[in-house]
Amino acid sequence: MKSFIKINNLKKSYNDFKLNIDNLELKQGEFVGLIGENGSGKSTLIKLILNIVSDYEGTIELFNKKKYKNDITVKKDLSVVFDSKSFSDYLCIKDINTILKNIYKSTWDENYFFTKCDNLGISNYKKIGTFSRGMQANLELITSLSHSPKLLILDEATSNLDPVARKDFNLILRDYVNNDNTVLFSSHIVNELEKNVDRIILLDKGKIVLDENIDIIKNKYRIVKTDSYINFYTRYPNFRPLSVLETNDKLTILACNLNENIYEDDSLSENGLEIENLIYMLKKGKRYEGTDL
Repeated sequence: MKSFIKINNLKKSYNDFKLNIDNLELKQGEFVGLIGENGSGKSTLIKLILNIVSDYEGTIELFNKKKYKNDITVKKDLSVVFDSKSFSDYLCIKDINTILKNIYKSTWDENYFFTKCDNLGISNYKKIGTFSRGMQANLELITSLSHSPKLLILDEATSNLDPVARKDFNLILRDYVNNDNTVLFSSHIVNELEKNVDRIILLDKGKIVLDENIDIIKNKYRIVKTDSYINFYTRYPNFRPLSVLETNDKLTILACNLNENIYEDDSLSENGLEIENLIYMLKKGKRYEGTDL
């Protein structure tokens, strides 16, 4: 598959923060969720990719190009949605179509734009200022996809959306990815990403601490509650602890399967592993050093 984003030895420092990404690659057809606490480096990483922030060490490539800031081809193949409005409250979607058709010329898909808006009940003549938050967010997404980009980057684009609007938003995204396009979706809404993306990247203090396919994560890792390491190893010989929380003489262990084959027995975690719990254990648990037997 083609490489759409490739990062090597990226370093960016501020007074009290350092972003340090050794290697990161996004390929054609991937739906990738970027998660992490506020201040973990998500927005900084996106701004670096988009050339909003410069003066960094290492290399960033978009569509196999290192110098792309003013590259027209890259701009046509890339689209971005932030958690903010892009259009005046006094415009309607007819106005938006006229403006963007003149900007994107032949790549603007007028039929896609109006069809998607009509499917979501977005009026051709209603002023954007009267739209609900969900309707505005879905309009931003539809607009960003109507010039047929190959790569879409979203930064907290679904914050404060109601469940129906969020569902509509994610259905449009999945349809877009299914057509061999790529999405990098930065969000703090972990449960939303877990249900929709194919791969999770977890940033913590400027570093990638997890980068795996969502299905592999759910089968590779388990959270185990036990009263001793001996009991843990006796019962689960194919697993090893990664991080541990100790409370009232009980152990909560984030464990990793050592076998290469996917482990499908959910007996270690009731109802399987939730990504939010994995993140909590990685963040709050004490790293296991293998000295407690």
